[in-house]
Amino acid sequence: MKLWTPPPLRQRLLRPGAGTRNSQRGWVMAPYRYGATTDPFWTDVVLLLHCDGTDGSSTFVDSSSTPKTVTAQAGAVLATASPMRGSAYGVLSGGGARRLDVSSHTDLAFPGDFTVEMLLRRTVDAGFNAITFSAANWNIYWVGSPSSLNFWDGAANRIVSGSSVSADVSHHIALCRSGTSVRLFLDGVQVGSTYTNSGPTSLGAGGVRVGGYPSSGTPSATYLGGDVDEIRITRAARYTANFTPPTGMHPDG
Repeated sequence: MKLWTPPPLRQRLLRPGAGTRNSQRGWVMAPYRYGATTDPFWTDVVLLLHCDGTDGSSTFVDSSSTPKTVTAQAGAVLATASPMRGSAYGVLSGGGARRLDVSSHTDLAFPGDFTVEMLLRRTVDAGFNAITFSAANWNIYWVGSPSSLNFWDGAANRIVSGSSVSADVSHHIALCRSGTSVRLFLDGVQVGSTYTNSGPTSLGAGGVRVGGYPSSGTPSATYLGGDVDEIRITRAARYTANFTPPTGMHPDG
């Protein structure tokens, strides 16, 4: 009688759907999925704000591997009621110039690919600035009439989506540059046309402003009337086509 021999340990650990077979290299693990405990782009993450903490606190912590100084301005605070992810979120509503300012850092220069993303929940009907970054003041903003989520590169509107950002609903927004192609996403769906960044692609280091624009004029000096969460900037192109937005907190590593 032939005795049964158990398969090697590596084969026993692999579950159906855990990977795909490659005849040259063996098993290749499935692509990274949100909610996982690790991020394959972690070494490229240069800003990560979970917006977690004590209700009413004005302390916002950068959980990236090179923490930046984040300053809550004009009454911006954390709140724990109805969080979008985790245990809290940032409140930038209530009037005035509530915003988060991140100090300039060499990490916040963008010589190549990058992804800027965040969760937001607007609570007012007026237009707003979601986030501004780099010395060139690249900016994602929304105008209410006509309703449109837009991308501004410090000189002109480069993507005008015509897509509405509904009030009192959590939305995931992302701007991604891959090579010379810049794409804007709302809830995982590309909105507007792909912009070809044919001019100088290297963006000098600057600070980041969440919920505002550094100066008056275009796009506007309007501050975000709403809430923010899970703000992440990565010096890599995470999204080049439609995707399923994150459903949990971004991994710390």
